[in-house]
Amino acid sequence: MINKKLIKTYVKELYNIRSLLNFISSQNQFLKDTFVLISGTFIAQLIPVVITPILTRLYIPEDFGIYALFMAIIFILGSISCGRYELAIMLPKKNDYALNIFALGFIINLAFSIFLLVLITFLHDYLAKIINNPHFSALSYFIPINVFLIGLSNLLNYLNNRFGYYKNLSKAKVYKAIAMSFTQVVLGMFKLGAAALIIAQTFSQFVYSVKLFYLFRKNEKCILKKINKALIISLAKRYSYFPKFSMWGILINNLAKNLTTILISYFYGNKILGFYNLAQRVLELPLNFIATSFSQVFFYQATKEKHRTGKATKIFTYALSTLTVISLPIFIILFFFIKKLFVFFFGEQWKVAGIYAKILIPLVFVKFIVISVMVIDTIFEKQKFYLFSQVILFLGNILLLVLLKSQPFEKYLIFSVLFNIFFYLSYLLALINFARGNQ
Repeated sequence: MINKKLIKTYVKELYNIRSLLNFISSQNQFLKDTFVLISGTFIAQLIPVVITPILTRLYIPEDFGIYALFMAIIFILGSISCGRYELAIMLPKKNDYALNIFALGFIINLAFSIFLLVLITFLHDYLAKIINNPHFSALSYFIPINVFLIGLSNLLNYLNNRFGYYKNLSKAKVYKAIAMSFTQVVLGMFKLGAAALIIAQTFSQFVYSVKLFYLFRKNEKCILKKINKALIISLAKRYSYFPKFSMWGILINNLAKNLTTILISYFYGNKILGFYNLAQRVLELPLNFIATSFSQVFFYQATKEKHRTGKATKIFTYALSTLTVISLPIFIILFFFIKKLFVFFFGEQWKVAGIYAKILIPLVFVKFIVISVMVIDTIFEKQKFYLFSQVILFLGNILLLVLLKSQPFEKYLIFSVLFNIFFYLSYLLALINFARGNQ
């Protein structure tokens, strides 16, 4: 006689094995999608890294300082130009809803950029006076153009991610890198200074947006026919917590990062900012691109797991361990050799940037891990927590800079790194809790 209990145990074990195999298969797809994005990202980052030794000989530290100031302003404004509705593109189950959210974000982005253009027209001299930089009177007209392009590229980024078009994202990043690098070198030969760097940024952002839209249209036809005014209004209300909470959170986050850049220029001058900007650029840009690529695939997979189980524990644990194992040895090696590498590649005049880079390495490592999985707060709709935490980060960074403004810049940088490491590790603990489905 067949033992029914034994049969039930056998069936249960078969189900567990099947679940395990399905999970492993999903991780293989996760790694495959991540590799597609990172391969394009690697090429896109290799090009700027290769030409950076050329740029450091075409431009002086002050040029990089003014450029950093401009980038700080457009990133602050560009992060909120769509009301953060770009994040909502990933959330609805129906693709038609996602397309209407894209349309909603585009309308908000366009209106916001036109508003900025009107402000700049009347206040460009006043802006230059406020930030204590006369160069900004003429260059400020590039601000609304870049804000619009950043908003558009964010929308297209999430739209391609939503449909799983990772190759589109990968290709567009390569085109952007080529456009920026080529323009920076060519215009640098004409000794246009910071203006050349800003023009190159504008052109490359335009190329990125156009390429992403073109590639998406090749796969998805009749987009306009799917746009519905009533549905746009309904979705704006359904996901209104993004402009109510997430928008202010990312604004404060970018203020915390970029207002610091503006204040460094104000308190320490464009030369120190130029050194600091190069250190950040060399360390963070390649890693941010990789983290963004990883995060895009993680967003998709974690959302799927949440829809199935109400949690995202498996994919979160897998992502966290993978990131740590791969990146930790690289950062340890960099910590010991970064100063010599800066002098070798960029020239003796950039030695100070190498010192700043070494101080920043521990923070860059922690941020790389956390930023890669930070979308957990979006997936579990923790916008209030995100906003509260960004307020703390913003106030902490500004307070540090104001209190230590009379101290040597290196001393301020060390305290800033320690504070930010503590913040991001605390945030990671909260993300672990959210992934488990806890409130």
